[in-house]
Amino acid sequence: MCPKGLCYTRPKSAHRCPAITTVLPANKESLEHAANILLEGGVVCIPTDTVYGIAAIATYAESVRKVFEVKRRSPTEALPIFIDQIGSLNELSEFIPPIAEVLASNYWPGPLTMVLDKSDLLPDIATGGLTTAGFRIPNHGIPISLCKATGKPLTGTSANISGKNAATTAEEALCQFKDSSLDLIIDDGPSPSSQPSTIIHFEDNEVRLIREGVIPMTQIKKLLDKERG
Repeated sequence: MCPKGLCYTRPKSAHRCPAITTVLPANKESLEHAANILLEGGVVCIPTDTVYGIAAIATYAESVRKVFEVKRRSPTEALPIFIDQIGSLNELSEFIPPIAEVLASNYWPGPLTMVLDKSDLLPDIATGGLTTAGFRIPNHGIPISLCKATGKPLTGTSANISGKNAATTAEEALCQFKDSSLDLIIDDGPSPSSQPSTIIHFEDNEVRLIREGVIPMTQIKKLLDKERG
């Protein structure tokens, strides 16, 4: 019987349980496999610096559509976008407020999602039809390495069926997605946090809170007050 209900890929002779959604331990080979799946339009569950996430290439409309199907989520809801460097915003966003650059330099990589005007590179389905998108650079090697390996931004939505708690382990992800069209789960142990990222947007050169997560809003405002003197 597979440990903890997880079913890792093994040769058939060593496989003692029914085939289910593939789970692979995080290593060079499994990440190369994940990158290939993503480039072919697939969907992968990956660890992040907060909870586990569902990744697809954010500029591939059909891949994004699969994310909504896997999560059983309404396509009117926007998906967060993972990038691997601040410079990627120049292509993916139409406008970056100066205070957004300040926050990015202080909190990225990290659990801060900033909502900015999106460019046409991101399909409307990725943002629920909105003209904005939420971006962040996660403080975790796996999503960053997959962004680099594919050369693309990835969806960074939490790994859960809509209405359920976000998965903080590969086992929890498998319990929710074993009957879905999810292509792969990368197991890198328990999440470092059970809290999601903090989400903010910008209005009249001020920061507005959408959802408080790991980073308190008071901390963000304190930093900006200090920058403004």
